[in-house]
Amino acid sequence: MDDAEIKKEADDLLRIWGEIGRRVGHSGFRSVEDLISQHGQVRVATEQVAKEEIDAGLLRVHGLLGRLRAMRREMTDLLDLKEKLPQLGDI
Repeated sequence: MDDAEIKKEADDLLRIWGEIGRRVGHSGFRSVEDLISQHGQVRVATEQVAKEEIDAGLLRVHGLLGRLRAMRREMTDLLDLKEKLPQLGDI
């Protein structure tokens, strides 16, 4: 490689690195280095917990959310009923 090719390669790499940094910045990370660091932390953390444990926890969370949504619908239905039948409000 001659000097011009090396300079072009370096300029291309800087441009690509800048574009990656810009996109990473729009994702809530301070820098590419921050993304890499946090990726490493997540990788270490996930090695400490079995996938089955995470899946089981997610199933329980989804089940609980479903029950809470059903309760919210029931509460909304009761409030609607109370508004439609004012005489029941005194009970």
